[in-house]
Amino acid sequence: MACEMHEMTASKTAKDGLLVRLRSADLADLMTVFAWQQLPETRLHSRNSQPPTLDVHRQWFTQRIASPDCILMIIEHGGQPAGVFRLDRTATGNTWEVSILIAPNSQRLGIASAALALGETLLPAAELVAEVLRANEASHALFRAAGYTLGPDGMYHLPPRG
Repeated sequence: MACEMHEMTASKTAKDGLLVRLRSADLADLMTVFAWQQLPETRLHSRNSQPPTLDVHRQWFTQRIASPDCILMIIEHGGQPAGVFRLDRTATGNTWEVSILIAPNSQRLGIASAALALGETLLPAAELVAEVLRANEASHALFRAAGYTLGPDGMYHLPPRG
């Protein structure tokens, strides 16, 4: 319940002055996220370079929004969907993996850093980790600027904050 209240009230400001906020994803977001997943720019920085089929995406999306081990959020910029922020529980204790996707037409506006800052408050007692592909320089800079440190495992780590 605290996360729901937080996502309703917390926001950050993007470089263009518009508010960035997170809200829980629901089935109405399925096709928007699917469209973003089809873009070559998205696949370039994904673990799997092949875009999913609609059936595979629908199954993944419905499982993610129903899972207690996943927090799937839509990033809004000026009230419009601009990306996805996801936390997935890992097998090691209270550690959650961060995944962030910003729609190509919303990049370079500071939306990712605002969303990352908002997302970090969802689980303040957890360690957050992120895997960033070597060529994804923007995400390397994003996580370093947010205070994550690159560990010997090749993952960025942010210790619990609360």
